[in-house]
Amino acid sequence: MYNETLARGILSVLGEAFPNTLGLHDLKRALREFADLPDDDWLVAIDALYKEGYVDGVFSRLGSKGVLRGVANLEITAAGRQHLRDILPVLHDSPKDDPGDLDPLLQIFNRGRFDSGLTEFSGRATKEHPLSLVMIDIDHFKNVNDRYGHPAGDDVLTKIAVVLQSVSMNKGPCYRYGGEELAVLLSNYTLEEAVAFAERVRLTIAQGDFSPFPDRVTISLGVATMPDHAQEAEALKREADNALYQAKRLGRNLVRVVGDPETVPAPIREVKRRLPDPTGLTEDQAKEIRQSYFRGYEVRCPRDKALLKVFSSHVVGRRTPDLFVSCPICGFQEHLEGD
Repeated sequence: MYNETLARGILSVLGEAFPNTLGLHDLKRALREFADLPDDDWLVAIDALYKEGYVDGVFSRLGSKGVLRGVANLEITAAGRQHLRDILPVLHDSPKDDPGDLDPLLQIFNRGRFDSGLTEFSGRATKEHPLSLVMIDIDHFKNVNDRYGHPAGDDVLTKIAVVLQSVSMNKGPCYRYGGEELAVLLSNYTLEEAVAFAERVRLTIAQGDFSPFPDRVTISLGVATMPDHAQEAEALKREADNALYQAKRLGRNLVRVVGDPETVPAPIREVKRRLPDPTGLTEDQAKEIRQSYFRGYEVRCPRDKALLKVFSSHVVGRRTPDLFVSCPICGFQEHLEGD
């Protein structure tokens, strides 16, 4: 039986894993709320995504009708990544996108859009709603161009931009700051949350497959937060850039934060998950979420109006399924039991 929510979950997991491939076991481990569904339901969802051109992999089919019976090396396609961007737009009050704001090679925002975005977001940053900036630089990128040529360098840079967009989805806009330097603006992200995000980007790149390019690719990242480290836009950019310079100077393939002690070797940070808001929903808020979901409406966070991620799970003895909801912006999570 086709489960649209499961299909969207599979596509989202593959988007976050790109450029790595996954198998059915990996998907079940990532989407535990669907793990009890029979394999046939998973294969139907994967086959539907394949027929839409959103995923590719090694498929095993049975009979004249080509019924899918097994899958390996599953990966998201370029069309799938575009579909994810369409159904999960960046939920920030940034200016309307214009083709002239995009870098022609990487298809992320350019330096001009970065400058205007930084000015706009910093103007709204407060202690309660901070703004974090992550500056990124590709390690030894000049060697890539010198040894393999500029087309190879462009290919590496493009793949890194794709990974960055996948990890950044629903979190903040990505920019090409200049050359091999990239940036992400994380509105309403604390320093700890921004560091966790930066570590995830660093690990995804370091563990990624950039074939046919033969060398390992790594990045260095600098993080700064307003108003903790700066009171205005230019100061925030300067502090994040200084932290990035420290990451390069202390060994590369590092995340550095303004004010980190200059120990050698510099500490490799552990990835920390963003913690959910401990306060729960009111009865009316829970009822509104359930009604919106079952009526096919958009389900929005009652706190910041972001589009919620919703997964359903049928429990024996209940007429309606349980819902597991989470907000990608504020970190809120809730389990809403069915009737």
